[in-house]
Amino acid sequence: MITLLNSKENIKMNEKIFENESETVASFEKVENTLMDLNNLLKWVPDVTVVDGVGNDEYKYIVRRHDNAFNDYEEITIKNEDSNIIYISQKGNIEYNLIFNIHNDGGKTRIKQALYITNQGKIKLPLKILSPIAKKAFKSNLNNLVKLVEFTRN
Repeated sequence: MITLLNSKENIKMNEKIFENESETVASFEKVENTLMDLNNLLKWVPDVTVVDGVGNDEYKYIVRRHDNAFNDYEEITIKNEDSNIIYISQKGNIEYNLIFNIHNDGGKTRIKQALYITNQGKIKLPLKILSPIAKKAFKSNLNNLVKLVEFTRN
């Protein structure tokens, strides 16, 4: 069980909203390094327009997206726990934790992406409606991540 932060308290996440999975020939280290530098979002998440660091914290960022996104503004903190890269999103219209589980699998790197909503905030859509919309968008971004790590040099 991974303990993650939401905007008000520590919570234990035990139910996924959705999970996507992909694999790549890129190394574990390349995937991990790409995910740990949030500036790379500009290369694999098309609706991200700005990524700025927050103060001296190398793992906290302000992310801005196009106006039609669920979160046109959010603050993301990155954690690396074992083989899990965790994006903790706060201060947006919807708050979430996005976990990337990375592991080697027979010469390839397998990436599992799981989303947990921690605060629906201003977004009042039922999760039954929100989940498939978000799953499709996040899967598209995951596919972009795979292309990025496979076709760029270190």
